[in-house]
Amino acid sequence: MVKKLIFPPRCPFCGRVEKNSRPCEKCLKSAKELSDAVCPKCGSFPEFCKCTSRSFSFKRNVSAFAYEGGPRLALLRFKERNAPQLSEFMANRMYHHIVGRYKTSFDAITYVPQTRLKSLRRGYCPAEILAGQLADRLHLPLIQPLMRVGNRQQKYLSAAGRYKNAGRNYALCKNISLRGKVLLIDDLFTTGATLDACASLLKKAGASEVCTATFCIAVKKS
Repeated sequence: MVKKLIFPPRCPFCGRVEKNSRPCEKCLKSAKELSDAVCPKCGSFPEFCKCTSRSFSFKRNVSAFAYEGGPRLALLRFKERNAPQLSEFMANRMYHHIVGRYKTSFDAITYVPQTRLKSLRRGYCPAEILAGQLADRLHLPLIQPLMRVGNRQQKYLSAAGRYKNAGRNYALCKNISLRGKVLLIDDLFTTGATLDACASLLKKAGASEVCTATFCIAVKKS
């Protein structure tokens, strides 16, 4: 009882106090959870497909929600408002989609790394937390073959600029050798540039196949 008074259950999307920790009615109405009626490659709605003119290094992406409404609020809280506890809800929804839509097994799971400065400021790496939760649920080893070497943000760049910048931002750790199928985790799929750059490096290190999964995918072209 005391714990509920100090830490009352909240909607995982907007953070509003609720009777339980389930999404509130308002956020549920605004949430577009994705299904098989999406592009089989990038995982977006057909009208917002990311790969009509792009060839990705990863085989396929699966995202749980469109990046708008309640899911967008949850992701912003998770990344910018020091709410790592949201990872459990987010990983649960991602797990549901990974298991339901990927008809294959993986040999390892990894994540898109962030800069050391961001990790210090936040106190955690969002993609790493999600990957750790999913590694437990999927019974996969969590590996860290990638490192962030560039500091320039993707946020304000054009789509072409994002691809060029992403290629400079990541590198393989020393003496990395991979085998089999790798699942690459990030929180948000915008243009696919970051995931593409990381997947390319994983394949260079020996992964036979790379698939990706994110909590959200942007629904507007950038």
